[in-house]
Amino acid sequence: MNINPIVKWQKNGVLTTITCPVCSNNMKNYKKPRTLDEILWGGNRCANCDAKVDKWGNLR
Repeated sequence: MNINPIVKWQKNGVLTTITCPVCSNNMKNYKKPRTLDEILWGGNRCANCDAKVDKWGNLR
């Protein structure tokens, strides 16, 4: 059993770097949400190709 909660966050994708599935660009870990969906459910948009990506790195 691991006591350190940061290791658990890294496994779940909270602190890991997400790469864009379209252009393989590294995305920022935190950014300002643009839409209500991003506020409620998380996710990101690629700065290079503007692809919508969920919080686990899958294309939406």
